[in-house]
Amino acid sequence: MIELLIVVAIMSILTGAILPGFNSYVTNQNLRQAQEQIKNDLRSTQIKALAGSFSDDINVKYWGVHFRPDSGTYDYFTSLNTTDPILCTDSKLPSDLRYTGSSHRCVFFNNDNGDIVNTGAVIVGASGATSNCRRVEMNGPGRIIINLTNMSCS
Repeated sequence: MIELLIVVAIMSILTGAILPGFNSYVTNQNLRQAQEQIKNDLRSTQIKALAGSFSDDINVKYWGVHFRPDSGTYDYFTSLNTTDPILCTDSKLPSDLRYTGSSHRCVFFNNDNGDIVNTGAVIVGASGATSNCRRVEMNGPGRIIINLTNMSCS
């Protein structure tokens, strides 16, 4: 009986030591999944712009993605210019993850060459988090990459 109590106590201690590390692992995997989803959706939108597909209006010059501040959803759109997007559909990030920007962010892809009109980064993190966020970075010629370094959410 004493042996059984000792085994249960040891297993409880080990479980308590392992859980924080597992929670960190799950958080990191969710962030990585959100980064991959955003990267893939940005790339898919860029391909639609290059192909000129799914647009009923021949005057459409841009495809893009609109990120709402502190939101877990973002929208795809077409546009005649870089100021008036026409919303098409929306997508959700996994779990409780959010785009952590303080203002609306639109990423425009030029239909002529796939270039990104407004470059920079999209930062994703858990809702209300101040650290442990990740970036999806873009440059003018259309390169989209994932930065795996944990960073501030602001």
